[in-house]
Amino acid sequence: MLVDSKKEKLEPIDIIKTALEETKSQYNVQQGVAAILAEAHTPNTMVIREGNTLFMVNYDPQDKSRGMFRALNADTARNYLDNSREFIKAMGMAGFRVLVVQFQDPTIMNIFKFIYRDPPFTGMGYSVQHDKAKDLYQVTINMGNTRQSGGPVVPEGVEL
Repeated sequence: MLVDSKKEKLEPIDIIKTALEETKSQYNVQQGVAAILAEAHTPNTMVIREGNTLFMVNYDPQDKSRGMFRALNADTARNYLDNSREFIKAMGMAGFRVLVVQFQDPTIMNIFKFIYRDPPFTGMGYSVQHDKAKDLYQVTINMGNTRQSGGPVVPEGVEL
């Protein structure tokens, strides 16, 4: 069950368990927890917490400005949007220039639309690829000028 982080902060393990249950992962909760904890302790992996959402970032050791991430969410929908925006802002301020995420749930696209209505950095943009055979979305985020704020760059065909 999702928990409003403004009312209650979950323990990280509870965020992981809830995220696995909510997304109906292909792994059972025990397998998923083991895999996520193992990944969190690998080199070149960062875990960032915003509210009741954990973001796992795997960065390129040859170019630490590039990374792939995923979110493990146990927060309410509105908080998940806010948590995602804060995460993107923090990653830009930490020096990331390009972030990539993959997911299957098309409603996740709403997060990017929300962020780009009022982007934290000028020149931010993103591109979307959809592999229909695997039903997989990939979003590549160009962080833009992380020294300034405002001014979205929205991909063609995406309405805000």
